[in-house]
Amino acid sequence: MAYWLIDIAWDGDAPLLYDHAYLETATLLVGQELLRQQLPLEILQDCDLRDPRRAGPLGWEGNVRLVESIRRGKDEAIEALQPARKGSLRHQYLVARLGAALNYAAKRKSPAEQRVTAYRLAGWATHLLLTEYHPTLLARVLADAHQPQTSAPGRAVAAVGAKAAAEEMAEQVKPFIADIQNGFDRFLIVENGVTHEDLACLLDHRWSVIIDLNPDSETTGLANGFDPETAERQIVVSGRHGAPTPGRNTVSWLMAGGRERLGEQAPPDFRSWRSTYQDLVREVLERHSRNSVNRAAAVMCLTAGDEPDQRAER
Repeated sequence: MAYWLIDIAWDGDAPLLYDHAYLETATLLVGQELLRQQLPLEILQDCDLRDPRRAGPLGWEGNVRLVESIRRGKDEAIEALQPARKGSLRHQYLVARLGAALNYAAKRKSPAEQRVTAYRLAGWATHLLLTEYHPTLLARVLADAHQPQTSAPGRAVAAVGAKAAAEEMAEQVKPFIADIQNGFDRFLIVENGVTHEDLACLLDHRWSVIIDLNPDSETTGLANGFDPETAERQIVVSGRHGAPTPGRNTVSWLMAGGRERLGEQAPPDFRSWRSTYQDLVREVLERHSRNSVNRAAAVMCLTAGDEPDQRAER
């Protein structure tokens, strides 16, 4: 199986392995169009839960084999380039499949039948994602789906919503407060304008990398509460002039929004920031990824504005 990369978007990020997922999605949707029949659910099962003892619809066999070929190419690339990340990239590929299917479903000029099937592909990818990585959340989704859809008093609804939100929040922060050996790299991103008297408490957590986008961090932000003499782990702070070199039990703290005290002016706009800092941020993250034994990552982003910060999204 060979294919060509025909589209490069320098200004837009997509999930890792997205090209493979998009090609796989296109294979199934084109197959549906050529065969003039809706994609059966059993074909999706064949692609992910292949049972050699059971034969699927003969007309779809070529498409199933083509999907298998795409995935073999993906697996071979992972084995050759990042064998230590097989587990986390399995999760990433499911996310990419979900994104590719929703991309197709959003194409308004596509035939309705194709968009419906794309939504079914997205639903199947979501099912696999929840089954393998979020079984507790899957149980809640299924339980909610089977509950009678009746109106409840407003106060009761608010109480249930607040409890669910609290449980979801507790689940989201768990990777950041669990024991050090929990298999997660922990990344902290601090946007411009984030100030709070309790920021210093964040430095007690075992971060892997800190990306600080606040040029005033050392006077009013996170770095203002940093005392290298009392820190439990060695923290290497650097700015534009060279990425920090991580060592054992060392946290790389990159001042990626300017560092006024050392004469590194804050970029005036996103374009200037991208040309000055984006490659440096990538270098820090890629270097940590190559040296890390963990197979998953948790990211916490602190924001002070209502609008998303393009730098943090990058």
